[in-house]
Amino acid sequence: MARFSLSLNEGSLLRRTALHVAAFVLGTAAFLAIASFVLITVMKSVLPSEEAASGSSSGSDDSAESAPATTSKASTKPARPPRKKRTAPVIAPPSAPADDE
Repeated sequence: MARFSLSLNEGSLLRRTALHVAAFVLGTAAFLAIASFVLITVMKSVLPSEEAASGSSSGSDDSAESAPATTSKASTKPARPPRKKRTAPVIAPPSAPADDE
């Protein structure tokens, strides 16, 4: 019966280097996959979903659902207020030196 042994210090230098690089790449990929899965899961549980946010706002106002919807896009309020336009700075002409003679 043959014994299976995995040693990173046997074989040629090229084989050992390739084995180390492969182990590093697989370890990095596994770490990134686990970390991203955990972060996405946590953020999905912390942040409210779009359905829950829209459901809670429309659920509190039942009379609005029974009324006919005649609103247009122009009457809806934008998510962010518009930015104020910047005006060009006023540059005063340099004053002439006073003649004291």
